[in-house]
Amino acid sequence: MVACSIMLKTRKRSCCILMLAIVQLLALASYAQGQPASNLRKKLIPASPSIQIIDTLSIVPKTFSIAGVPPESYKIDEAAATLYWLRQPNEDSVWISYRIFPFHLKPVLNRFNYDSIQNNFLGNPFVFNGNKQQEEGGIF
Repeated sequence: MVACSIMLKTRKRSCCILMLAIVQLLALASYAQGQPASNLRKKLIPASPSIQIIDTLSIVPKTFSIAGVPPESYKIDEAAATLYWLRQPNEDSVWISYRIFPFHLKPVLNRFNYDSIQNNFLGNPFVFNGNKQQEEGGIF
């Protein structure tokens, strides 16, 4: 009877330690993802170039603001996360704050640059001439 109660206590203790280790591993795994807990970003950016790429992800509409600069002084493309200065501020750098989507809404969709593959075609493409029948033969 005493041996049974000792086994139950050690079994409970080992189960409790195992559960604690699993919780710690899950917390560590979520921390290791590298993603911040919030989608709010605040940055100090230079005010000198007239066009600036703010982020690699898209900005949530109507969340972008620049401290001390009126909204009439800039234009923002939220999907491309690009800032266009209409009137540059007098300061050399400004604080911006905005929220982001977890993805980019305007990704680059081409796999190849045409200049790199233009000479890789095997034959000449067919050119349609309207209703005129080609003298050298048609499609058939």
